[in-house]
Amino acid sequence: MASSFGVLRRRFAGGWIFDVDDRDGPDPVGLDAWREKLLATTLRIVLVLGILVGVPSIAFAVAVDEPLIAIVDVAALALLAFITFHSGLRYRTRAIALLTLTYLLGVFLLLSIGIVAQLYLLAVPVFAAVLLGLRPAIAALALNAVTLIAAGMIEVFDTTVYIGGLPEPLEWGLVILNFLFVNTVMAVFCAVLLERLHRSLRDEHAISVSLERQRAELVEANRELEREVEERARAERAVQRLAIAVAQARDVILIGDEEGSIVYTNQAYERLVSQTRAGPRVDKLVDLWPDRGQREQIVAALRETETWSGTLPIRTNSASELEFDAQLASVITPEGEVAGTVAVLRDVTNERRMEARLRRSEKLEALGTLASGTAHDFNNVLASILAVAEMTEARSDDTQVQHGMRLIVRACERARDVVRQMMVFGRRSELGARPVSVAELLEGSLALLRAALPANVRIETDLQADATILARASDFDQVVTNLATNAVHAMGNDPAATLSFATRIVRSDRLAPEDHPQLDTGRDHIEFVVTDTGHGIPSGDLDNIFDPYFTTKDQSEGNGLGLASVHAIVTSLDGDVQVASRPGQGATFHILLPIVAPKAEAGPLSDLPGDLEPATLTVLFVDDEEILRTVTAQALTRRGYVVHSATDGTAALELFQEVPSIDVVVTDMSMPGMSGAELIGLLREHRPDLPVVLCSGYVEAAGLSAAEVSSYLAKPFTFDELEAQIREAVKTSAATPN
Repeated sequence: MASSFGVLRRRFAGGWIFDVDDRDGPDPVGLDAWREKLLATTLRIVLVLGILVGVPSIAFAVAVDEPLIAIVDVAALALLAFITFHSGLRYRTRAIALLTLTYLLGVFLLLSIGIVAQLYLLAVPVFAAVLLGLRPAIAALALNAVTLIAAGMIEVFDTTVYIGGLPEPLEWGLVILNFLFVNTVMAVFCAVLLERLHRSLRDEHAISVSLERQRAELVEANRELEREVEERARAERAVQRLAIAVAQARDVILIGDEEGSIVYTNQAYERLVSQTRAGPRVDKLVDLWPDRGQREQIVAALRETETWSGTLPIRTNSASELEFDAQLASVITPEGEVAGTVAVLRDVTNERRMEARLRRSEKLEALGTLASGTAHDFNNVLASILAVAEMTEARSDDTQVQHGMRLIVRACERARDVVRQMMVFGRRSELGARPVSVAELLEGSLALLRAALPANVRIETDLQADATILARASDFDQVVTNLATNAVHAMGNDPAATLSFATRIVRSDRLAPEDHPQLDTGRDHIEFVVTDTGHGIPSGDLDNIFDPYFTTKDQSEGNGLGLASVHAIVTSLDGDVQVASRPGQGATFHILLPIVAPKAEAGPLSDLPGDLEPATLTVLFVDDEEILRTVTAQALTRRGYVVHSATDGTAALELFQEVPSIDVVVTDMSMPGMSGAELIGLLREHRPDLPVVLCSGYVEAAGLSAAEVSSYLAKPFTFDELEAQIREAVKTSAATPN
């Protein structure tokens, strides 16, 4: 009992409140709900028992003529029913009402029937402890004590307890003390029991909440772990993908440690090692560069954590040289420390070759532009000089004059050859080009070549294939002649000198665009290969041999336009030319030309007609150069032709209308006023079958086709060449059906 009062004292002194309405916040253990259910159940039980007891009591009170008791019982039952079934009452109000009703009924019965009524007062503190808490229970105990003391003092009833003959007030005091003791024990017991129960429930709830919190934390930790595992797996997959990409990259990738020693190489590096002679396999990254100065630059740049860029040439097993663009950079950790070095080598050999070809094409194009701009005037001058020289030689009987004129003619022909070589670089017109057989072209070219080559040079042929290309026979002859001339100079007096010619078909699927960027790789090509056994071409000259005026010969042996004209002609035919050479092992030129038609469609090479009599032909010669016009008209007249001449297109058109017997027209291209092309169009309106020889000093023929022009003659020309073209034009026109 002392310990119970000690707990009570500590709880009460510490401000402990066991009351549903005084606690802050929600009830986590559900004690409030339990008390409400307990109160509701108690009220129903008390109401039922009150009816069972109250009805006989009311009847008895009426029978003995005690109306007050009957009225009190009825009022008590009515109030109890109101408290039980009125849903609008709050829990505390309902509990206080029950306690008040029990207390008042106990006081009434105490005053009415005596000390036995203490049983009602006994229930008040117990109910208060269970329903409201400790403080209301203590208040109820105090109220009971005051009530009983007051009742004893006013002696409203007689005691029926006799204890050893004690005085009545003392006896009554002992009864009150024992009643209060029992009442207090019961109320405190109920209050402490409920407090212990509440603490246990609260602790259990706290443990449950803690466990739930720990479970939630474990779940979250597990999720975080799963996310971390997933992130790590994702990072590992990314690293694997990166490793695969680096390993299979086309660029050479090498990684070095802090000391520069190579610790990783990818597959591209291994392929590079396998195709190089000595192999670039080294221990240090900087040792890839044979030049000491470059190595020092790289080391200095990496020491300053800068990126170094440069080139790295590597010679392969086939003696060709690969060129790499190199990038070296330091690997820096997040802490700013150097963890190693990474090197990336990109093969730019094909790019450099394409750039060199582009530069060469630009040079040739510039030369072509220059040739086109100067050829017309220069050729007109040469044509006039050549015509006067030929005419003077023909008319003079003086041997010295004839010899001098022949020297002038040869000088003009040499100048003409130089100009024509220059004009090759600007040629874009297809005038005169026709489908021809490569085999027939080679047959004609080699027939002329055999007679011109030195006796020590042997010609070998391996013509495995034939095809049709679109070309001029003269262009093909020039290609073969220039290549052969270059080869003869390279072979010199070697008694075993051999010049080989071979052909083969190259299918479109075997052409790599990066190797032949200017070719239409969707078409089949015929490859024409020319090989000599000369001294070869130095590797330093291979990139320049197709440049105009580049030559390693003496000035008396060449002007440097031979191979340049070969490149220009092949390019104008939509082809490609490449060279392979090693010092002391000769040179091989590979020429690829697009195939345009089956061999059966190739036209035969033209033969000059010889069955026409000059006296039967009337020629209209049109040119704005007075000297050339006058001398050419005299030369043709001396050869038996009837010649009419005109200074421009307008005059020629008027003359053509006045002289209907004109058989062939020879006209210049560029003239003041009406051009040669316009003149040809107007003449063809009158006579569609009129033979026309276009004679021009320009590189291009203004887009005129073979259907519009019967024959083409480049200035300067000899009278024999002019007469041959006149005959060709007349014969071609006569063979063409109207």
